[in-house]
Amino acid sequence: MPRFYLLLATLLIPWDCYLAATLPAHSVAYHYRGAWVGFDVVLILVLARIGWLAARRNPHVVLMATAGGTMLCVDAWFDVLTAGPGWPRTQAILLAVVLELPGAVLCGVLARRGMTALLARVERTARPHGDPGRRHD
Repeated sequence: MPRFYLLLATLLIPWDCYLAATLPAHSVAYHYRGAWVGFDVVLILVLARIGWLAARRNPHVVLMATAGGTMLCVDAWFDVLTAGPGWPRTQAILLAVVLELPGAVLCGVLARRGMTALLARVERTARPHGDPGRRHD
């Protein structure tokens, strides 16, 4: 499996170079509103699910927080790059710096803490009962 992903990454390099050389700098996007509203609806659902899972200390929060952080980074990236000059771009940068990127960092922290807790739980349950490293209270 690792080689497969490395191959995919390698194959994407020439494709990305081709796109960089051939895509227009400006384009009209059909269904632009639907794409952004749809993306934001999914982001809302993911953030709500993170809150629900975190409140219940459910281990699935690790995956959902990872997805949420990724989506917030993608949102910031495309907001900034697709914003027009002047106030729209300034607004996109401000939202990215004040909301989206800090939100992504918060998701990352939550995912890491959740993963650390999961690994500790696995380690505790995998240790044999007679292991001298285990505390007996």
